[in-house]
Amino acid sequence: MQRLYNLSFNFSTFQLPLHFMKLMIDSGNSFTKVAFFKRKELLEMEVFTKLKLNEMRRWIEDRKPIEAAIISAVANVPTIFTDWLQLHSKKIIFLNSKTLLPIKNSYQTPETLGSDRIAGAVGAWKHFKKGPVLSIDVGTCITFDLVNEESAYCGGAISPGLQMRFKALYDNTDGLPLIKMSGETPLIGTSTADSIKSGVVNGIVAEIDGMIEKYQAVFPDIQCIITGGDGDFFAKRLKNPIFASPNLVLVGLNEILDYNL
Repeated sequence: MQRLYNLSFNFSTFQLPLHFMKLMIDSGNSFTKVAFFKRKELLEMEVFTKLKLNEMRRWIEDRKPIEAAIISAVANVPTIFTDWLQLHSKKIIFLNSKTLLPIKNSYQTPETLGSDRIAGAVGAWKHFKKGPVLSIDVGTCITFDLVNEESAYCGGAISPGLQMRFKALYDNTDGLPLIKMSGETPLIGTSTADSIKSGVVNGIVAEIDGMIEKYQAVFPDIQCIITGGDGDFFAKRLKNPIFASPNLVLVGLNEILDYNL
């Protein structure tokens, strides 16, 4: 694997060449997002299921050459794919606890920190250009991640996401059905299906609003941003105004890659 060294560039003046193509790969529990950036601009993005590695590889091949790439993965990416990628990218980073970051990482167990969490936190910090900032990712899990006013990542919280809660009710009871989210969400469920939707959806809304208010009590000037597969769905239901950024993790990955270049 080619290594990226911490060269003594002046980052306030250094600019990547205009043609410099960078590849971001955000491999989550359910889907993999793949995107190309030039400098700070997201050019193209595609979402793949984990079973479509060949399709993802063909999509990337059509857009070569790749000057640099970064991978964030919550689980191991198949070696056959990473070996192929290393042949087609001049520089590649596998985001982990040893990767250089543009913010300080104050997490007590950085080796256990999900790469998507730190990338989302960096993306939120970059979006607002300062802390304190809270990034909320609503996907398979719901994560809350804080970067403080000193640009240090502090940690946050993890809880089950929407589909995980539906599945937990189905798997751990004898009589409750497995619900697929559709239609309106009533406050008062008049059927078992609607009662489950009410409990799960309204419960998540109350959780996110409540967490935002708890953070605001400690950090009165905190700014919040929401992302993830269900981010837009819940952003519209929160009483707290919040900025939605569906590609926050990709933006954070681009910042981390640039910092290492």
